[in-house]
Parts: sequence; structure tokens; C-alpha cells
Amino acid sequence: MTKPRYIADGDQICRDAEKELRGAAREIGQRARGSDPSLDEVERAAEETVIPVIRQRIEDLRGLRPPPGDEEEVDEIYDAADEALARIEANPALAERGDEVFRDASRLASAYGFQDCAGV
Repeated sequence: MTKPRYIADGDQICRDAEKELRGAAREIGQRARGSDPSLDEVERAAEETVIPVIRQRIEDLRGLRPPPGDEEEVDEIYDAADEALARIEANPALAERGDEVFRDASRLASAYGFQDCAGV
């Protein structure tokens, strides 16, 4: 697979996952009825939706065959994403600060050329 095709396929996986995550955020907002969601609501959403969606996204990305010679670079991206996800699994309230938690993975993904996957 060429690098542009790999990036396009990966970014599609990330766009699809992002749609699911936005839907979960809308649901939390509706449950909170316009006020800030409670910690319990954030943790429940993380456990029911955020964590499974992100876990599946990482698995799907790892399932793509990277361009020859890029294996270590993409593994580093996904390893950073796995580490961030482990932090959220250990403390689901961190799901509210996903951009911060996934900063390293996003930086690596952006440097590789991903666009949608760089906004984990």
C-alpha cells in the first residue's frame, strides 16, 4: 500500500469513529439538559462509548498494512494512542480532556501525515 492510500484509509477510520464520538457527546449534552454533565455522566459515557470506540479505532488502524519501511513509525503512533487510552480506562473522567490525553499520539499522527487521525 502506498503512503497516501494508507493515510486516506486511516483517516476514513478516524472520521467514522469521530462521528460516533460526536453522537455520544450530543447524548451526554441531552442528558445534562443544557448544564455541564456530571462526573458520573462523563465516566459512564467514557465506559460505554468513548473507550470502546477509540479501542476499535486503534485496532482498525493497526489492521491496515503500512507502507514498507513505515512499520515502526506507525507502531509508535498506535502505541502512544494505546497508552493514552489506558489512562482513560484507568480514570474515565479524563475522557473530557481527550485532546490533552492524546496529545502525543496526535502529534505523531500529524507528523506522519494523518489529518483526521491527528485530531484524536
